[in-house]
Amino acid sequence: MVLSLKLKSDYVRTPEDWPPAAVSAAGREITRSHARQMVAIREAKRVALKAGKPSVQLICEASGGYEQPLLESLAEQELAVTLVQAVRVRQYARAAGILAKTDRIDARVLAAFGAALRPKATPPLSRQQKRLRELESQRRHLSQVLRAEENRLAQLQCTELRSLGRSLINKIQKQIDAIEECISSLIAQDQTLCTKAQKLTAITGVGARTAALVLAQMPELGQLNRRQAAALAGLAPFNHDSGSLRGRRAIFGGRRALRSGLYMAALAAARYNPILSRFYQRLRAKGKPHQLALTAVMRKLTARPQSHPQAFRAPLENNTVTYDVCAEHCTGGCCQPLLRLGSARALACWRAPLAIAVQ
Repeated sequence: MVLSLKLKSDYVRTPEDWPPAAVSAAGREITRSHARQMVAIREAKRVALKAGKPSVQLICEASGGYEQPLLESLAEQELAVTLVQAVRVRQYARAAGILAKTDRIDARVLAAFGAALRPKATPPLSRQQKRLRELESQRRHLSQVLRAEENRLAQLQCTELRSLGRSLINKIQKQIDAIEECISSLIAQDQTLCTKAQKLTAITGVGARTAALVLAQMPELGQLNRRQAAALAGLAPFNHDSGSLRGRRAIFGGRRALRSGLYMAALAAARYNPILSRFYQRLRAKGKPHQLALTAVMRKLTARPQSHPQAFRAPLENNTVTYDVCAEHCTGGCCQPLLRLGSARALACWRAPLAIAVQ
């Protein structure tokens, strides 16, 4: 049995604006809306446990991070749950001729999607892995803000604004340094992460920042084959052929942050790594474009850990954990919901409708 969960967040001004909990049933489809997120999560667990752990699989969409409390709560109960990209579910609905979109319809589509495709369960991340991903994401965000402020400072003419800009840049840089210290400490304290980081930084062209990025965005390191790893990083060339027409291959999808970090590492590796530099020059000598050759170098960087998996594989309690590259559990590529900012009270009061459909 497939149990689909449609969790959606929306900001409201006051608790009085919360709609009353509504319960309705139609056949085997059940839809429930709750005013509070934790009530919705408890209801989802109750329905799943009532159906029985071995016979139920839960499926929900990635919603920019709002699904994480639900996933953590379900993981504590050892319930199988799959996190899928929202765009895949929407495309499935369109293929089925379903153009309307409501919470109830989304829940039904999710249940039908899971029953038809049977995506594999998403393995939960460890506490260290979650903290590393959050720290690395914040460091990357602050680096982008720092670069933007430095560009603005270069165009400012007002003396007062330039002074304020320099002060802001110094504060951002201090925060970045503090986060990098936390990342280094976290990796050093975890034996598995430390071993993986040492193996990654041993590759010429991969520094400490890139290693932390790969560890945060690709926890499956060493447990995939090279083709799966390339697809996960968005480096797999996809065909575009029709009849006698042979279209140009192009990479698509994957985890954008991981691909961006590997690009910078590939630039350094193409110059200073003796093996990858010869590989890059050989492709250029064959007339391959610069970006194509760099993409090939990036793919080599992802294939290296997969060719020596024992150096990167963490010890598992059992060998039943599987990974579905197409239904990756990261939320990359999913847009954050638009926040309608009002008062501080408005931010504290939010609504989380939960739609549940049983297939």
